[in-house]
Amino acid sequence: MKKTHSVIATILCSVFLLSCGVSPKGAETPKELIIAAKDAGSDTKVLKSCYYWSTAEEEANIDAMLSLKALKPEVDSFLEDGKKKFGEKFSTAFGMGTFVLAMATYPTPYDKMADGEYVETGDTAFVTAKIVEGNSTSTTKAEMIKKDAKWYFPAPSARGTKTPVEIAALMKGFFEASKKALNESDTAEKFGEAVNTYMTTKMN
Repeated sequence: MKKTHSVIATILCSVFLLSCGVSPKGAETPKELIIAAKDAGSDTKVLKSCYYWSTAEEEANIDAMLSLKALKPEVDSFLEDGKKKFGEKFSTAFGMGTFVLAMATYPTPYDKMADGEYVETGDTAFVTAKIVEGNSTSTTKAEMIKKDAKWYFPAPSARGTKTPVEIAALMKGFFEASKKALNESDTAEKFGEAVNTYMTTKMN
């Protein structure tokens, strides 16, 4: 429990230092908000200003979510290192780990949303866009809210019993454990066992 609290505290301290001075900025229209987020790219300060928060808890949830997205280059590098070390066996050994890290760090496709379908109802709006990758087509959706004549993304909320801050802590802990297992394992099987043990004992 103390270790978990320490991880959460570290995340909050680091993201606070990175986002100091950022405040909600929003946009005049839902489409302009999507475009502002798209243009922000990997600049988490600019992207954070597209979100609305009114409490320290909501701001912490936004920071936690954005801190995960910022990990994508490091996650991609880790996956490449795993493939180099264990070849095709890496994906089998890592199993659901690849999916977990990909979902946690995958960037929101604002570029596709910019030309998506917008539905505005009062103080709420949604944009829906289709993403075509080869022969598969998926749909992505984003919600926006209106506050004081400006449009924002709402602060992320809890999933089940865990807050975004707690989810970020779990994801980062899993990523660190996965990197450690990759460095210390001399076979793909030992790597898979270490990762699976961490997932079943620390992430339930």
